[in-house]
Amino acid sequence: MLRSIYLKSLRDHWVGGLVGALSLAAMVWMGLYAWGGLAGDDFDAFVEAYPPEILALAGIDALAGPAGLMLGMVMGMLGPFVLAGLAVSWAASALAGEESTGTMESLGSVPRSRTRILSETTAGWITLIVVATVITVAGSAWAVVATDTGGEGLDPLAGSVHLIAGALFFGTLACAVGAFTGRSVVAGGAGAMAMILAFLVNGLAPLLEQTEFLAKASPWFYISDSEPLLNGIHWGHLSVLLGGAAVFVGLSVWGYARRDLRTSGVSLPIVERVMSQPMVKATFGRLIGHASARSVLAKAWTDAQPVLLITASIVLFLGIVTGAMYPLFEPVVADITDVFPDSMLALFGNADFSSAEGWTQAEVLSITTPAAAAVAVIAVGTQAIAAEDSRGTLAVVLSAPISRLSYLVRKAALLAGVIVAFSVILLVTLMASSAVGGMGLSTEGMVAASLGLLGFSTMLGGIAFGVGAATGRSSWATWSATGLAVFGWAISAFVAINPDFRWVGFVSPFFYMLDGVPIENGIPLWQWVTPVAIGVVVAVAGSLAFLRRDLCK
Repeated sequence: MLRSIYLKSLRDHWVGGLVGALSLAAMVWMGLYAWGGLAGDDFDAFVEAYPPEILALAGIDALAGPAGLMLGMVMGMLGPFVLAGLAVSWAASALAGEESTGTMESLGSVPRSRTRILSETTAGWITLIVVATVITVAGSAWAVVATDTGGEGLDPLAGSVHLIAGALFFGTLACAVGAFTGRSVVAGGAGAMAMILAFLVNGLAPLLEQTEFLAKASPWFYISDSEPLLNGIHWGHLSVLLGGAAVFVGLSVWGYARRDLRTSGVSLPIVERVMSQPMVKATFGRLIGHASARSVLAKAWTDAQPVLLITASIVLFLGIVTGAMYPLFEPVVADITDVFPDSMLALFGNADFSSAEGWTQAEVLSITTPAAAAVAVIAVGTQAIAAEDSRGTLAVVLSAPISRLSYLVRKAALLAGVIVAFSVILLVTLMASSAVGGMGLSTEGMVAASLGLLGFSTMLGGIAFGVGAATGRSSWATWSATGLAVFGWAISAFVAINPDFRWVGFVSPFFYMLDGVPIENGIPLWQWVTPVAIGVVVAVAGSLAFLRRDLCK
């Protein structure tokens, strides 16, 4: 262990920050390259045809030239998702993660107060967020200069300040939940759910006059609504984000100390009485997970249970809400496809917004559902071997009368079950969404969309499982699959704009899930079998390596 907790925090998480920052910069490079032939009058004509409803829905703005459009998307939508997602992940593991892995007692044995441990771990992930943002902005600015796509009059520094403030808001929220619960999966799930809800409220609320005021309740509003790239730092909006972050930090300190007191036997009697009720206790047990040593499969399931419940609930809730909102927004989006350039539809999964299938493709299938599924399957794939190996618990498990092969089979069975379950959940969600919104989605289309998610999840989960089994490094397993997901979205959304580079889309899991709009046109056998085969091959290759390698010390 490093002598400084702050340096330990940097060492534990720097890989994820580097992958996230380089991924965002690469998106700008690919987007500007694809947009290189559209400039001047052509770009102005495109902007005039650009539906303002979709600008609001996507959280982006048509700024000055292709450079402004791409930087606006990074600062207003992609950047907050990636960097705030990293902040949530790191903050959730700052305290709660140490407790979940059983290392908090060792960390707390050093001559440092609880407050100092909290402050140093928090300072560590905040430093990484700032560095990742600087790398993102620097790489993006280099792309603008190298591609000569304009950018005059833009203020990337102001945009990056708002971006950092947004990441701090969601990160400190996750930190506060972790400080109160001691459960990293609950903290990370709460932060992720807050991000998704904030994004949807900020994008959807302005579309109707009756709900426009709700946008100001979303933290996302204060990240991008003032258009800091054009107008500079909005100190009022910045103060809301930083003020919220300060409140969450204060709650973290208070909650962490109070939970220590409760451990010593001091707690409110009413809380004890409520939590002792069998129904309440069982409900919270399912949410936060509980250890089970009855079998390898049972233990793996209880470890994975919290993240599965949270991500599946997000998909089900947002899918049904999106269906219920369709009748309200149908008059607004009915004529969008007629004025929206075909190339730009790649940003929304090539969706035809004039149809119920296109609405569902854009709102449920293009970002939200694959993001939730990716979080779940990558977490389970990493937890299967790599996380156990990194914690040093794998050797203990394998000291029991169980072979490595048997252990692998059971872990792989759980991952396969999670992948299938998510596909079934999506199918149920689409059926409920169609019924609630009266969209009339076909059974064949909904099954095709579920098969697309099956291939997507198998590809990412298999890579996380295989890399983790082969290396024993949880960070390598997580970020190899996460990096492919992030780069894959960029490839599917931007490279497909230029038909000459369409072949590159075959390396993207999003391509296999979304190409050809399966929910409307069905999905050919090869399109969902190919990513399944890729995931299985990587998982098997990693398993063979695991059978022959030494375990991590």
